[in-house]
Amino acid sequence: MEFIKEFRRRLEARQFPVEWPGHFLASGWHRSGKIEDTGERRRSENPGTGEFLVATTTEREAKSSLDTAIEQANHARLAMRAIPLAVRMDELRTIRRALGDHSQEAMLALRLESGLTPAEADMDLSAALRHFDHVLEMPDEIEKTLLAPARLGIRGAGSHEDFVMLPVGTVLGYLPFSTPLATFATQVTGAFLAGCPLIAMPSPHSSLIGILLGSIASGLNLTRGSLQVVFGNFEVLRHGLLNKKIAAVLYNGSREHCEKIRAESRAIIERQLVLQSGGKNAVLVHDTGNIEASVSATLAGALRAAGQMCTSTSRVFVHQSLSKQYCEAIHSRAEKLKIGRTDLPSQDHLSGEDLLPGKGSPHMGPLYAGKSVDKFLRFQTMARREAKKSLVTGKKISEFRNGHFVTPGIHLMKQFDALSSYQSNVIFSPDIAIHEYDQLNDAIEAVNATDAAFAMAFFGDPGVIQEWRHHILAPNVILNGPTTEYEAQLPLAGRLQSGHHRFHGTALALYLSYPQAILRQASALGLFTESY
Repeated sequence: MEFIKEFRRRLEARQFPVEWPGHFLASGWHRSGKIEDTGERRRSENPGTGEFLVATTTEREAKSSLDTAIEQANHARLAMRAIPLAVRMDELRTIRRALGDHSQEAMLALRLESGLTPAEADMDLSAALRHFDHVLEMPDEIEKTLLAPARLGIRGAGSHEDFVMLPVGTVLGYLPFSTPLATFATQVTGAFLAGCPLIAMPSPHSSLIGILLGSIASGLNLTRGSLQVVFGNFEVLRHGLLNKKIAAVLYNGSREHCEKIRAESRAIIERQLVLQSGGKNAVLVHDTGNIEASVSATLAGALRAAGQMCTSTSRVFVHQSLSKQYCEAIHSRAEKLKIGRTDLPSQDHLSGEDLLPGKGSPHMGPLYAGKSVDKFLRFQTMARREAKKSLVTGKKISEFRNGHFVTPGIHLMKQFDALSSYQSNVIFSPDIAIHEYDQLNDAIEAVNATDAAFAMAFFGDPGVIQEWRHHILAPNVILNGPTTEYEAQLPLAGRLQSGHHRFHGTALALYLSYPQAILRQASALGLFTESY
């Protein structure tokens, strides 16, 4: 683990760019070209400072390495198919232990490259470790649960049956910059539970996390080819779609990218696609709701990772009797927000309660790229036209000359319009549209007016939502908490464009395996035995 020690030292000393060791394949680290040749290589930058962090790969090199990784994984799938679940669980245990051992490196990487605040980086890491622990605590129970539908189908027949889950094959998983660790934990546990090799592909804005994961895997005694790390962008992933040996694709990203993956995988009928794009997530404040709690949850949902998560809050529906209080409270809180760099060395000592905003850490860091800032500002222009009042107009913060910092946008709308480009789009930035309502059924109808229903937070008497739950399209309803509370650990993916009704979390193993039954006690043979 000497490389990881040097990796951490350079992050702490801010000696950039750090060395990129290459793609981690079954045969070890692989790269082509001269080490000093960074001209054509993809550069990753600190979104808060513009600082050049690492140069990884050329697109051509990445595609070639992905081809090699797929071949290596194809050999590994045969070995993994024969390995008992208990052995695969032991391998997951070593990955979890190593990730915990290198938590400081992970936190630094997330703050430097993903623009996450210390608190947000801690959330991603903690969510990843919790997910590993959940899976490792109950492997037998998980396997039985996955097979439950098949067992229900045969119970009444009186025959003796034996069920197993068989792996579908090689899995290609993409790691988004906002939650790369929690997403990795979900993908690798799902793949190993199913007995599938995983090729993890960090997004270009998660290159440091990719280096760390590859370094961790290189130091473990895993089944050869069971876990590989290939660096690349969406075009590299599309190249992988041409290979029929990719049996499953796990992707979190834009709606446009998800549609391309679906279209380009149409000819491979057996390929499993678990795709998730951003949700149009809402907070619904009932007249029995608590104003302060709902405002806190709205800001937590809208500002975490600068609004760049699938579960980010973008809409609020507040009862008209509470609207004035709610708007005054959120406006007051917005004026006190701390927006700033997430990577300052002075924050390195913070932990636990000290990670809370107001104890030295900003509430929100930068957007991931300049193009995201431009998109955000375009939507602010639209919002002002449709707003009764813009409580806060989102603007680029000029003091951070080389960073992608903005103030959030918070707008009280004149009326709800499901056809409005501003009100219907997943903006993927820190923006909140507030709508007043009188009747609860009207608010729920407006919340449902999206093809990207993912999560809804309800503030008020829980008995109210129980009565109305059958009318709500969002698969995940969070009571009196932010929409971002669980993120990668939500039990269900979104509807339609934001997930196509898939299960989430550990149930990912369902899509990466298929059940096989051995049935005994063939009584029909008795009809013919004596006749011939």
